Amino acid sequence: MSASLVLMGQSESNSIPRALITVDTIVHHIAATDGIGADALNALLPLGYSDKEALPAIKQLPAGLSLAESIRQALKLLVRK
Repeated sequence: MSASLVLMGQSESNSIPRALITVDTIVHHIAATDGIGADALNALLPLGYSDKEALPAIKQLPAGLSLAESIRQALKLLVRK
């Protein structure tokens, strides 16, 4: 069973959950990316890629790449889809 964290926000009529984030998802993201991988992931998100699209591309990258090269190669992988 996965634990969940519900972030509450105000809607016009009442208080409804805005987002549901599972703790498993957060732990998975942290474990799946090193410092450069996390930075590359953070660079891809504002470009319109979801974390579900970007994370598999980041996981395919070889270790030891620079941040710029990591982003470049991840974008190549994402465009091929």
